[in-house]
Amino acid sequence: MLPVIRQVLKPGGVLAFSQRPPVEGCYGCQASYVNQADDPNPLVVKRWDYTSDMWTGLLKEHGFRYALANEITPPEGWKTGTLLARALAPGA
Repeated sequence: MLPVIRQVLKPGGVLAFSQRPPVEGCYGCQASYVNQADDPNPLVVKRWDYTSDMWTGLLKEHGFRYALANEITPPEGWKTGTLLARALAPGA
């Protein structure tokens, strides 16, 4: 996914995304079932869970510049925060 995103971004373009932080020890491709309104068969959705440091390393490995990922602590009363990542496409 990252090579394709880097290829289509303009030079200096920004890749930014957020996700829930990973469950400790559960890294890489994870799958979830998502129920659909009138369909008895749930949709399978895959996501890639990594720590902030892992995301930063992966972004750099795939040629992105100024890669940065941080976990934002959850608001009071919430159990999970948000992991924010951003990086620039090469060039410009």
